[in-house]
Amino acid sequence: AVLFRDAAENDRQKLDRLKNGRPQAAATADAGFIPEKVRVAVFRRAAGKCEKCGSREGLDYDCLASASRGRDPGPESVRLLCTRCTSKARG
Repeated sequence: AVLFRDAAENDRQKLDRLKNGRPQAAATADAGFIPEKVRVAVFRRAAGKCEKCGSREGLDYDCLASASRGRDPGPESVRLLCTRCTSKARG
């Protein structure tokens, strides 16, 4: 039970850092602002892990659809990736 609580607390702290950190992923600067409710939904959907490899380190948001169409991205167009998988996706 203690390990579960520690893991849950670690996930909460990571979510807080992602929520309060940069409002958008560095690799998606052209995508525009990702609203907090979308970041929270994506983090929960991904269970605090990279959606490609499962890593919990170096996480950031990757926006698949450009916000240049005049609307904020929804959770379906944002994914949580680690630095390594983000660079592979952009490569």
